[in-house]
Amino acid sequence: GKHPIVKNHHLMIGNKLAADVLKAYGTICPQELDSIDVASKTIEIPRRQFTKDEYEAALKTAEEIRNRLNTRSERADQSEEDFAKPTTGDMDVMALEYAESAILLYEHPVFSESVELQAIRVGDIAFSSMPGEMLVEIGFDLKKRSPFAKNFIVELANGCNGYIGTKKSFSEGGYEVTLSSYVNLCEDAAETINSTLVELLQKMR
Repeated sequence: GKHPIVKNHHLMIGNKLAADVLKAYGTICPQELDSIDVASKTIEIPRRQFTKDEYEAALKTAEEIRNRLNTRSERADQSEEDFAKPTTGDMDVMALEYAESAILLYEHPVFSESVELQAIRVGDIAFSSMPGEMLVEIGFDLKKRSPFAKNFIVELANGCNGYIGTKKSFSEGGYEVTLSSYVNLCEDAAETINSTLVELLQKMR
């Protein structure tokens, strides 16, 4: 089946975001800028790898799903609506994408990612870049550890390494931590990123 879709959900979220932005906009005050500073560092972060058992399971899964999809598309005794072209909401298609991702990564492994981290100070405000889609707890942790009182977290900066979760999130599961071609950094990636950014921020204090 397909994922449930809430009607006009995008409008509800858009209106709420717009209202919050307008509310914040009214509090903007001009400030004098005394100085600007920039610091950056490139680090290597290990990637998780599929095991042989996971690889063999993915091969089996991919074959089974391809057979199902071929059978479904070849049947002519059902309506066009019943056997429409699969979409990203189709569970078989999604499972096939994960299986093919596992096969590709096992056969052509990449063991680490070169990640550029950057911190920018504008007056007494700090901007910290993160190269991926970070769980919100990671940003909260960086703000607590930052030597600056005013912090902006900028994700998907200087590259994209997929979803990056907290150590705890890996035990909880979910698509944000499920190993794939898009989600593959090691479980310690968030801590490594934040510790490096704190070092950069301290240099500019």
